[in-house]
Amino acid sequence: MLYIRERRDEETLFDLASNNFFGDIIDPEIVHRFDDTYKELSTKESTKQVLERIAGKNGWNENDIVVLASTTADEYYNLFKSLQGEHIYPYINTCLQFNRFVNPSDQYKEIAEKAIEALKKIATESEINRLRVRKFGIDI
Repeated sequence: MLYIRERRDEETLFDLASNNFFGDIIDPEIVHRFDDTYKELSTKESTKQVLERIAGKNGWNENDIVVLASTTADEYYNLFKSLQGEHIYPYINTCLQFNRFVNPSDQYKEIAEKAIEALKKIATESEINRLRVRKFGIDI
């Protein structure tokens, strides 16, 4: 779309959840393209960078949620496997907390579900990993 191409430098313009200057945009194709463009433009930090910043805190922004929700289960798996020491618990717990809210949004559920999928994969690798994952309330 010409409009999207010409206005790409205005990232928040494509965030229909916050901005809808022209009334209710209901055309599914436009909504889909705007959502995809917003996700693409707002995904500047890595998942690890976002988790590093928000782990152990009760604050995040919409861009953080976009980054975390767009992370695949395999990417969570690789991230969790790469973590060492004091970062393991807060990073994983931060991902899982999005499923503990009353009436979590679809994106919140998506974050937790992908993290759980990654943890289940880790748990199948060894008995010690199964026990480690179990500490997060996930049984295999």
